[in-house]
Amino acid sequence: STTATLPSSATRKGQVWSIVVTPHDGLASGPSGSASVEIQNSRPTLDSVTVTPSAPLSSDTLVCNATGAADADADTIDLDVVWLVDGTEVASDIDTLTPSDFSPGSYVSCAVTPRDDESAGDTVTATPVRVNVPPVVHSITVTPAEPTVHDELSCNVGLITDTDGDPVTTTIRWYINAIDVGT
Repeated sequence: STTATLPSSATRKGQVWSIVVTPHDGLASGPSGSASVEIQNSRPTLDSVTVTPSAPLSSDTLVCNATGAADADADTIDLDVVWLVDGTEVASDIDTLTPSDFSPGSYVSCAVTPRDDESAGDTVTATPVRVNVPPVVHSITVTPAEPTVHDELSCNVGLITDTDGDPVTTTIRWYINAIDVGT
C-alpha cells in the first residue's frame, strides 16, 4: 500500500507491520525512515447478562445467561461467572444457583467476565432479581357449615402470611362440583 493509513480489516493479532517512508523532493530521494508495530490482542467483549427467571420463587434454580460474547481476534472465549447474593459473592464458575444459596427476599445477581487466552474483557453484571416466597393461606371456612338451598354461602379467609413481607391480596373463586363458576 502507498497510503498513510491501513484499514484494521487488513491486520491480524501477532502480525508485525512495518512501514518505510522515503522522502522525494522531485529531483532526488532522501534516506528512508521506518517504523514497526506488532498487532496486539483485542480484549473479548460481552453484550449483556441476565438472571432467569426474572421473578424467581425461593424454590427456583437461577440461571446466569450471558449473550453476545465476541473476540475480534477469533480467540476462544471463556466466561468467568460470579454469583452475588445481597452484594456478597456466594459462588463462582457455575451457570446455575440453587435455592440453598439464597433466602427469601434476597437480591441475586451474577457477574460475567469474558476471557481469552491473553486477557479479560470488561465484567458485565446482571440487574439483581428479588427472590419471592408466595403467600400462604392457613385457613379458609365456608359458612354456614351445613347449608341448604335457602342459605347464602360466605367465604371466610383466615390467616394469610407472606414470609418476605410483601403486601397480599386475595382472589376468591367459587366452584360447583369442581367446575369454576367465577367470583
